[in-house]
Amino acid sequence: MNGVVKFYNIKKRFGFISGEDGKDYFVHLSGVEKGNFLREESKVEFEIEESDKGPKAVKVVVTEQAPPRERTPRAPREEANDEEEPTDSEEEQF
Repeated sequence: MNGVVKFYNIKKRFGFISGEDGKDYFVHLSGVEKGNFLREESKVEFEIEESDKGPKAVKVVVTEQAPPRERTPRAPREEANDEEEPTDSEEEQF
């Protein structure tokens, strides 16, 4: 069956593939053929195998790799500025 990678978590080694039949299939790294790298929106071919938790994708092969997603740069952390005005709670009381 043909499908598209809907979601894949590299660290957890699992994700979901949307099949051409409109159903989503669980996929684990163990079901991906060697030399293939799953990336969201990549097109794949796979077989369906029944498991105790339902159907899952196996023998997954990437047919068209999606381009890498651009990472959004993180906002820099604001450094504490020693020259800031103290707040009411920080002012010394006489």
